Amino acid sequence: MYGLPLIKTQRKSIRRLCYNDLQILKQEGKGLNNKGQTTVFLTLIISIMLLLILLLLEGSRIYMGRAKAGVAFQGGLSHVMADYQPVLFEQYHLLLLDKNYGGKGEGLLEEKLQLYLEGTLNGGDRQETSSPFFQYNIENIFLIDTTGVLDNDMAVFKKQIIQYIKMAGVKNRVEDLVKKIKDDQGESDVEKASLETQNVNENPTYERNENVNDTNQESKVQKPEDPRDTLKNILSNGLLNVVLPKGKTLSREKKEIQKIEKDKEAQNKKDDIDTSFADMQSLKTILKERKAEVNKNKFLQEAYGIEYAIQCFGNALEPKKDTVLECEVEYLIAGKDNDYDNVSKIVEKIIWMRFPMNYAYILKDEMKTEEAFIIASAICVATGTEGLTEVVKYLLLACWSYCEALSDVKDLLHGNKISYIKTKETWKTDIKNLSSMGSGKEDSAGLSYENYLMLLLAIDVNKEKKYTRMLELIQVNLQCFDSDFEIQNCVSEIQIQGTITLQPILPSGGDQSLYTLELSSRYGYE
Repeated sequence: MYGLPLIKTQRKSIRRLCYNDLQILKQEGKGLNNKGQTTVFLTLIISIMLLLILLLLEGSRIYMGRAKAGVAFQGGLSHVMADYQPVLFEQYHLLLLDKNYGGKGEGLLEEKLQLYLEGTLNGGDRQETSSPFFQYNIENIFLIDTTGVLDNDMAVFKKQIIQYIKMAGVKNRVEDLVKKIKDDQGESDVEKASLETQNVNENPTYERNENVNDTNQESKVQKPEDPRDTLKNILSNGLLNVVLPKGKTLSREKKEIQKIEKDKEAQNKKDDIDTSFADMQSLKTILKERKAEVNKNKFLQEAYGIEYAIQCFGNALEPKKDTVLECEVEYLIAGKDNDYDNVSKIVEKIIWMRFPMNYAYILKDEMKTEEAFIIASAICVATGTEGLTEVVKYLLLACWSYCEALSDVKDLLHGNKISYIKTKETWKTDIKNLSSMGSGKEDSAGLSYENYLMLLLAIDVNKEKKYTRMLELIQVNLQCFDSDFEIQNCVSEIQIQGTITLQPILPSGGDQSLYTLELSSRYGYE
């Protein structure tokens, strides 16, 4: 472009100097002119090609740099999620990240990702691993969303429980228990016993012998020992003193267990049941409210949660180490803040679960009903209430059934198994000597204490409350290792947003959009 005018000027000067050499100079001028044009043309082509090559190389560098940054970002998320809570995994088989890092704050999570990206993309302090062609600025790393263990009705917690139980292969214990209680004869007998008792006339018409209990006259008939008085004496020292093995003690110390969710039921609600068996109406109410029925479909539906509770939490017979409460499964059911109260509630619940089954059997046993009738007759004669003999007979049978249930629980807490449905061979107590409540013969095919805990987990506690209390125990136990640990900070999935800029090599005219990568990605445990 700049060579043509110069050649023309030279040609004019040459004409003035030497005409004879004009032809030669013309030819030389033409040759020079052609060579200049070719040089300029080639220079332009080479320059354009070099520019295109540089642009292609820079484009490739940008493309590779963006890809490298994206892969590093995903690797950074994986790196952060690999920092799961180890005690939570080892003891409770839950894969969760404590986003608060034991009180250090969520900023530590973002800082860890930033340091990982710096080390991966720029080499960090290791200069030998850095590349001059790929230098990055890591900006604006933010944790913008998480999926926590409490979100969506504890969906993450329930899902990981199912995954663990499936991998552990221990669900058969629940299925085996369902097979043991599959016989519906027990439920049918309870229904019949309840109906029979409801039909007893508790206010019969009779003439009272006013002279029998007249304090001014000597009673001619001595009142026999009432089994109900014996039961009252048995329970006078406390229910647990009757059923616990000798030497076994339970702590009454109240533990600070932070509630994740307030119980909807009143904390001070009284649900004590009358054990005096002095009122027929009370007995009818007990039989109406206390059912032996177990919803087997519901039991199987909750099998994973029940099995997890038995596997991962201790109970009165098999406590776990390094836990705030020894009787943890009992806490899942009763929700009290100390072992003594939790086991007390469980004992009561099992007794009243056993009572209808025992009562249903005893009404079919003619020898036992006759024995109770004889004692009832003697009591009524002595008190001048002969017309109430039939009523007292049923009350004595109920008292006897309760004592049998008490003996059942004693066997359970001694590690023995008891029959689900009573027979003549498995009945243990004697109405004439209720105080001698020894441990009976074990039924190897019967139910254990652990089995009854499983039944109570299925039928006596709300499903959501059961899972909530599990998390409460997990939280308080992990706080023994990390005082700042809170289960609400545990997440199974995170979403991180960040900006990564590749430093340009060629001038970009202020436009950095090609070099800037806005990233947002979720990463979670599968």
